Amino acid sequence: MESVITSLSRVVDRRFVLGDREKERFRKMMRSVDAFCGVQVVTYVIMSNHFHILVGTPEVVEITDEELYERIEAAYPRMWVQAQRQVIDEYRSQGCDDFTRRDWGRGEPQVRTD
Repeated sequence: MESVITSLSRVVDRRFVLGDREKERFRKMMRSVDAFCGVQVVTYVIMSNHFHILVGTPEVVEITDEELYERIEAAYPRMWVQAQRQVIDEYRSQGCDDFTRRDWGRGEPQVRTD
């Protein structure tokens, strides 16, 4: 791991609203986000009005398209990712490969022109 980050977050007004269902939903979201971002949740604790989390960040490395799509699938529906993959593949087949900005789901891909 490149570095370790600790974080604490409280519920608005410090209300006690995180029951078992909410905690499980939080865990699922946390795992989805860590897979998407490529970080490692080292440890965490979820209480009824706040949570603590310790996250390890890896060294910066380039990832393949396949790894990118796997990460995106951790956060988005597989069918949506497959549709976006087809758009990107078609765009690349036209000789465009420098994506710097993309309006996902609407319009044409935006590319750097400089």
